[in-house]
Amino acid sequence: MRAACAARLTFTPRHTDLAQHQLLADPALVAYLAYLQYWQRPEYAHFLAYPAALAALELLQSPEFRAAMASPEATEHVWRQQFFAWQHRTTQLWPAQAPRWRAPA
Repeated sequence: MRAACAARLTFTPRHTDLAQHQLLADPALVAYLAYLQYWQRPEYAHFLAYPAALAALELLQSPEFRAAMASPEATEHVWRQQFFAWQHRTTQLWPAQAPRWRAPA
């Protein structure tokens, strides 16, 4: 269960549920997040479909960031920043086909 949560955590910016259930403070999960840093090595990183997960993984190494994710406002801010980064990347890579997304309300 905890490994599945950690994998989900590194691929989505919505961490509130994990923080609210105190999973981000769990020493086993923190150790697992540290273990996952091997994905930053080039021989593994090129397999990632979503390289932004490495940025999330790096942020999750910080106890202050993990504690901040208990706040819905902080989580929303992180989610919006990731959304806008995805939107910008899409419009830069495929300008003609880029859908006109709107930020969630």
